[in-house]
Amino acid sequence: MVILSVPVLITVQMYPEPAEQAKKLALFGMAGALANTIALVLAGVFLLASWRWYFRFIVSSWTQYLELELTYRRSLLLPSLFLLGS
Repeated sequence: MVILSVPVLITVQMYPEPAEQAKKLALFGMAGALANTIALVLAGVFLLASWRWYFRFIVSSWTQYLELELTYRRSLLLPSLFLLGS
């Protein structure tokens, strides 16, 4: 639940008017609900097609996530080399 408080705090600081805050938070909530729904539908479609399609989808998603995570961790370990492009 803590991770959900970060976008709320950012929204409150960026948009001081309550009407704008409500619009932005509603958009954030709608995006989260839509992402959860689409993920379930895609998982069902892949499982109906074949378990191999589902496995490919999961492996490709995790591969991209791990690549981003390793890039981030390398930037923390070697910030000067990462910024220089070496």
